[in-house]
Amino acid sequence: MAECTNGEFLKLDQNAKDYSIATPYDSEINNISKDIDASRIYYGTNEEREKNYKKKAKSMEVYEKGSVTANSSRAEYKNSKVGKKSAFGSQEIIKDYKVGKLKLDTVEDERLPEELKGKSTTEKENFIKDLIIKRDSNDKKLKELIKKKNAYIKSQKNNQKDTTSFSKEVFKIMEKQAKT
Repeated sequence: MAECTNGEFLKLDQNAKDYSIATPYDSEINNISKDIDASRIYYGTNEEREKNYKKKAKSMEVYEKGSVTANSSRAEYKNSKVGKKSAFGSQEIIKDYKVGKLKLDTVEDERLPEELKGKSTTEKENFIKDLIIKRDSNDKKLKELIKKKNAYIKSQKNNQKDTTSFSKEVFKIMEKQAKT
């Protein structure tokens, strides 16, 4: 199957180890990513908002159940070009307002989250602009920390003796295929 799809296959012994490198930046990346996720607020019908808030709740659970290192890697993915497309879901107020997709003066109160119901357009805009500033600041910090994290991981990989690792072998294949 691998040959037919121009892929490759790996034959690894059962003693092949996997590894992940914890970094001194993981905890802070985890906390900032958690703040960014927590800032999500949604608009739409009750059903649409309920669906999005359920997804948000599941996303927030990951921070409690996952390791800081795993969550740090998850934050890195969510900050990637591909990850950003789905990171906030649909009808997320901050994202949509920032790109001009959402005009607050045209959205009925019943389609808004509780935080915005009954407020004037100016109050709604001020509320959202404050959240945009905070999210943008967190996003900037996150990008810098991810750069530091990757530099740290690169230095640690260079110091490790070459052991068989499933992730390492898959990564080598991905790098090779990406070049073509």
